[in-house]
Amino acid sequence: MVRVLADASSFVDDDGDGCGEVLWAAAWIIGEYRVEQKDAHRVIGYLIQPSIKFLPADTIAVFLQSAIKVFGYWAAEVAAEWNDTAHLNAARRMADELSGALEPFTAHADVEVQERAANIVALLAFLCADLAAHTPQPVSTPSPRAELDPDSLLLLQPLFSMPDSRPLALDAQTSVPPLMGIDLDAWIVPPPAPARRVVDNENYDEPSTRKNGSRWFTNL
Repeated sequence: MVRVLADASSFVDDDGDGCGEVLWAAAWIIGEYRVEQKDAHRVIGYLIQPSIKFLPADTIAVFLQSAIKVFGYWAAEVAAEWNDTAHLNAARRMADELSGALEPFTAHADVEVQERAANIVALLAFLCADLAAHTPQPVSTPSPRAELDPDSLLLLQPLFSMPDSRPLALDAQTSVPPLMGIDLDAWIVPPPAPARRVVDNENYDEPSTRKNGSRWFTNL
């Protein structure tokens, strides 16, 4: 999927139309399977490249969402192995690049793109402020790992992941007593009354007006 995003011809072809649906799917897969992305910086660069502004709005929204998903997973990994010398500048640089690339989309004409970009930029502003205020610890100072890394690096990953659901017992419903005074079989909204059959008067012949299979009229 990363190769699809790396191919510039996928965005605009000879007819002026890009492979919007293919790019939508590729970006979605990258965001959902962010664990498989070994080079987060390169992948994020493809997701926020300037060419995405020519894509349909729904595809742009998926690109932005996948970019913050990949960044959030990378930030959580960095926090688990935090080292001020190796990770602080890299985290600041990636957060600044991502925020700067998404800032123009906060004024996008499409509401969904605008909303996603604004939310992501706001989260990154908080993270960037925390990284800027972080004071590197001296190497000679022994400290627990939890006190070394900026806490904001762990903010994003839980927003895009859910814990595994536990299986539900087959008899779980039987342990829940029915509520008193509530008829679960009663209609919440009564069904509409059956429609009455409407007879078309113009094409309807009264039995008294027929004789020998043909219509006859009396003189008035």
